[in-house]
Amino acid sequence: MSGPILPPLTVTEVDGSPEGRPITTIKVSNGDLTVSGNIATIDTTGAATSPGGADREIQWNDGGAFQGGDSGATCTITTSAYIGGSVVGGGFWGISSNDAANAGVQIAGVQTDGSTGANLYVENGDTRQGIMLQALGTGGGGADGPVYIGRGLITTSGASTPLTLTAADEGVRTSITIETGVNGGITMKSIGTGSYNFQQQSTDGDTVVNVTANGTGTPKVKLENGSMAVQTICEANKKFTIEGGNGGETFVFDVSSATGGLTFPDGTELVSAEGTAILSTGEAGGTKFLREDGDGTCSWQAAGGGGGNEFNAVLNPAGTYYTAYGVNIGGMAPYGGCDQTTATLGFPQVRYWPFISPNTGNLASMTVKVTVASADGVTQVAVYDDAAGIPTDLIGYADFDTTSAASITQASFSATIALTKGTQYWYAETHTTANLPYMTRMENGGSAAIGINADSFTDEASGLRAMGIQTLQDPADMTDVIPATLDRLGVIFKW
Repeated sequence: MSGPILPPLTVTEVDGSPEGRPITTIKVSNGDLTVSGNIATIDTTGAATSPGGADREIQWNDGGAFQGGDSGATCTITTSAYIGGSVVGGGFWGISSNDAANAGVQIAGVQTDGSTGANLYVENGDTRQGIMLQALGTGGGGADGPVYIGRGLITTSGASTPLTLTAADEGVRTSITIETGVNGGITMKSIGTGSYNFQQQSTDGDTVVNVTANGTGTPKVKLENGSMAVQTICEANKKFTIEGGNGGETFVFDVSSATGGLTFPDGTELVSAEGTAILSTGEAGGTKFLREDGDGTCSWQAAGGGGGNEFNAVLNPAGTYYTAYGVNIGGMAPYGGCDQTTATLGFPQVRYWPFISPNTGNLASMTVKVTVASADGVTQVAVYDDAAGIPTDLIGYADFDTTSAASITQASFSATIALTKGTQYWYAETHTTANLPYMTRMENGGSAAIGINADSFTDEASGLRAMGIQTLQDPADMTDVIPATLDRLGVIFKW
């Protein structure tokens, strides 16, 4: 611009009021100055230089000057808005508006060739409202079963895509995969060998698992693997059916009334009528523990009424008899006797005598009587199980200090000695040294024998002797035993 500036000079600004008087020079920097007639116009809406870079490339301003942009950062505004860029190593990223119907935003990351990638859609439209995650398959088909999270639902939309839920706790990872089963059913699979657990979180709350069929459908629960199966069915009200596989034989439990019962696969029924009576549908035998009464009913009979499965000829009823007074096992029927004597064990070897327990319960104590003390050692009295008429496993034993003459009671055992009424056991005796005490015993001559004998009819054996074995064995060593004609030890058991 050249030429004089003639007063008066008027300065006009769109906003604000320039300060400084008098004005002698007007300087234009980073703007355009134009003169039309007697009016000079200063335009600073443009830049000192023209923007560079490719079309749609995003550039930025620094101190009033345009800086170089990044060709990987672009902005497209056509029918929708898009901001995207290149990814180091290939591919691209982008943020764009979604279709108008769903008024959403799409965030995408895709390989250069479009073969793999992922999309995140946030939508709030008429047809979809929620979040959709989509993984692109080979070729960028874009339909490999996206997962959609909407109001109250999580779903997949692939043609054959399962839904997998995964959780981890301190390095232990597990997942449940939900697949489409036969006829639109559901198959749930879990990794690992753990179990499915349904737990009520409320304190002392009940846990109820319901299997509900639709309408008049039949509720079923099936247990199976590749080679076996069984299922439970509710085919009628208050009737529970167990079926072998699909269409196999069935047991039906009828709990519809107090007179319900069990129907067997062959169609026969077992029905409770009253008390302990049972309806008879095919009994043809005589008197037994459950007796047929001849009128289509059966009744339970006491074991003693028609024979029993335990020895009960002289066993007294359980009660204070055994706790207050005890029982001399050496004198108990059927093996014991009443005549007493005093004698030693004879040899420091284990002796065994059979007995039948008159009571059920745990032994509280054992009592023996020493008439002449031993110089040293301990007498041990043990109880063994019976198997096929011989002693087997050691149940427990008591130690008796026999270095003084007295009746000695021991209430401490090596283990709990639990006995059952009517069951045969063996009690055993040994001494830990060769100095044997004299103790009260039941005379062999007046005791019942166990049936083992020599060729003659003398010296009936009341027990067994383990040759060369002085210590208690578990199980009892029956390798070398002979009949024992020694007087059996008198020992009192209390429960």
